[in-house]
Amino acid sequence: MARMRRKVLADPFMTGGAAGSRLRTPLFFPSLGERPMAHQITGIDHARIAVADAGAARQAFVRLGFSVAPATRDDAAGFIRFGTDYVELAAPGDAGGDSERLRRALAGAAGRLAGLGLVSRDLAASRQSLVRAGVEPLPPVGEGLISSIALPDGLPPGLSTELRSVGGEADGGFSEWREHPNTALGIVSLTVLLDNPEAAISDYSRLFGPAACTPTDEMVTVHTGRGLIFLVSPNGFDDLHPGLDLRLPAAPAMVALTIRVADLSRAADVLSANGVPVARRGGHLGIPSRDALGIGLELAEA
Repeated sequence: MARMRRKVLADPFMTGGAAGSRLRTPLFFPSLGERPMAHQITGIDHARIAVADAGAARQAFVRLGFSVAPATRDDAAGFIRFGTDYVELAAPGDAGGDSERLRRALAGAAGRLAGLGLVSRDLAASRQSLVRAGVEPLPPVGEGLISSIALPDGLPPGLSTELRSVGGEADGGFSEWREHPNTALGIVSLTVLLDNPEAAISDYSRLFGPAACTPTDEMVTVHTGRGLIFLVSPNGFDDLHPGLDLRLPAAPAMVALTIRVADLSRAADVLSANGVPVARRGGHLGIPSRDALGIGLELAEA
């Protein structure tokens, strides 16, 4: 079967028509509800950004037009909450295993994408299913409605992943923080840099199911149920994110996050008013990496 052209699949808002055309509905169709993949996984719950300075990180994302909710844990610098998912800003504390992991993730940078959370409909069933598939999760953390299990780092390649029993939309009491001046609505995709994306298909298929991965020229698109993961080579990164000026780290690494917004022009106005220059390419706004703590961040119109 002939492969689709990279430009078509790289666009998270596609129609069934000509290449480059857009729908007002994202590819993962949140209006249709979550569609479970393998192991009871229903989609992306959150992305975690390690930050060196909690106060500076909060100020940086407020300047980008996000409402940053206060931290609710010692290792959290703040939360950017949406309707069904969120972004966590996490700063290393004085001690503890998680602080050491965050320091290693930062490696001297101001910010770095450091983790991805997925939603499980049934965490116990997910754990049993993963073990049968040859994946040994770490012991569960938490109890009751909100608990999680972490997968070993690098499984699948390029990700630090945990499964949560309750999605971000169930974390009550934060409705006032879900309205953002830049009209942000939620996570579209996470981009993972790999030297050979196709070589990782078997590992990602083991987590999300054999039908979840679609290869193209320089990348693989992974459907999580709600939200996408793009596996891209260094040569293919600029084609996928032409509006980003990111200096790529060594692979494997999580390198870019795309956020869906209701009104791209309004988002551009907010950024301009705050002195943030942006590169607009079609329905995407690329934010300079220096203004996003060194990570790749773009806004895409719903």
